[in-house]
Amino acid sequence: MKCFSNFLKKVDFPFDRYIRSNAMKKFSVFLLMIATSIVLLIAGCWIPENFEAKVTINKDGSYMFTYDGTLTYALALASAKEGSLTQKDEAEFKKGENELRKEPGFKKVKYLGKGRYKVLVKKSGNPGERFDFISREMKFFSIIPQNNGLIKITAIRFSKKDINELKSIGAKINGTLTVSVEKGVKVIKHNAQSEPKLFGLLGGYKWELKSVDAQPFIIVQPSPYNVNILLRHCALLLLTVISVNIFGSIERNLILN
Repeated sequence: MKCFSNFLKKVDFPFDRYIRSNAMKKFSVFLLMIATSIVLLIAGCWIPENFEAKVTINKDGSYMFTYDGTLTYALALASAKEGSLTQKDEAEFKKGENELRKEPGFKKVKYLGKGRYKVLVKKSGNPGERFDFISREMKFFSIIPQNNGLIKITAIRFSKKDINELKSIGAKINGTLTVSVEKGVKVIKHNAQSEPKLFGLLGGYKWELKSVDAQPFIIVQPSPYNVNILLRHCALLLLTVISVNIFGSIERNLILN
């Protein structure tokens, strides 16, 4: 997939629009000629670097997603590689911290230079709610509820060619995805490189995404019932039984008297 050929028409990420209208228009024609020949992974030109991504699936089908790592803007990194990223450009990217903080789930943002942002993203999802990080156009990680009640979690696959071409602009792909499931959630299928230990009590299903053979996916089945709802139903049933016994006893006493 050529990142820059689809860049303007596919991305609808507010921060991307900010960058396009500010820093990007200052980059050299030479940079753009280089960039259009580089096959990148993301249509919107964001690159995940040095990250830990975590997904926790609860038994009711809700979930928590966390991304703690670096997001790098490819055009800026390529510009720095060829020596055309100016201090003025860097100042524009620094201003972009505030724009990126406005994105849903972005809890912490710090600009590191050369288009790199250290971010902490947290997103909680309701049962049946799909989530793609960063967006539908830029699917690094996806949590996809299925029609049959199952949930599929996937991550982008880095081919050897992808990794080599990203290295050519100075990008460093090095990250992990860990999926944990609450007790009561059944794992149907997965291709994790490592699994939870001690009968599932420690750790999670884990992949290293720097590996070219990693194509992470896992399919899980939430509990068919919600324990809290079941407990409430049991409590109501117990109260009903107690009430019937009490009123039955009172009625018998009245009859006898």
